Amino acid sequence: MTSPLSSMFVRLCTLSAVKLDGHSMSKVIADPKSASDHEVLHFGWANVSAVRKGDWKLIANQNKTTGMIIKASLHNLIDTEPEVKDYALERPDLVSELTALHRMLEMDFASK
Repeated sequence: MTSPLSSMFVRLCTLSAVKLDGHSMSKVIADPKSASDHEVLHFGWANVSAVRKGDWKLIANQNKTTGMIIKASLHNLIDTEPEVKDYALERPDLVSELTALHRMLEMDFASK
């Protein structure tokens, strides 16, 4: 489940014209039923990160010292209540794929 603080952070960034991964989220925040223009989105703040690809979102808590993911939850964004059911145990393939994508994006951002 997304924390209220991270949800507030995304809204504040959008309202202040700050972009996530270089992408404006204003369209999706203004209308949550609106389709995103971006296939992959990545968000990280403190020890929480999220990767969205297509209809799936991985939310992870990680140890910033070691980089190891402590806990991850996987959510299908087309569900009626998208962040209620955790599919991590049912779809380990997607957890692995999105975890690898998260690590790749994090390394890419760190190199800039």
